[in-house]
Amino acid sequence: MLVQRPSERIKIIDLPSGQVIRAASGDLDARYDVCVVRYHLWRLEDGNLQSQVREQHRMRYFFGPELEMFLGGAGFELVRLGAFPVLEQEANDQTWDVALVARAT
Repeated sequence: MLVQRPSERIKIIDLPSGQVIRAASGDLDARYDVCVVRYHLWRLEDGNLQSQVREQHRMRYFFGPELEMFLGGAGFELVRLGAFPVLEQEANDQTWDVALVARAT
């Protein structure tokens, strides 16, 4: 999140009946480890706007030591923290999605 900061992105998905267009943008609050992501989606059929949706998500992101501390406080130990969806791959400063495996202590 800190290295690969949120940016404006557009994604176009072609469907048999038209398209879905998604515009995404975000703001990072590094002091509180929070990212606010905004989405605007349009659904087009035959070039005509059928619907649109706007949504915003406020997400708190965590670092490995924080996750281990939280797990320990809840009676778990970290077994594996890896990049998602390929858990065998190490998470690094370019990784946005991670998965973890933990076991009860």
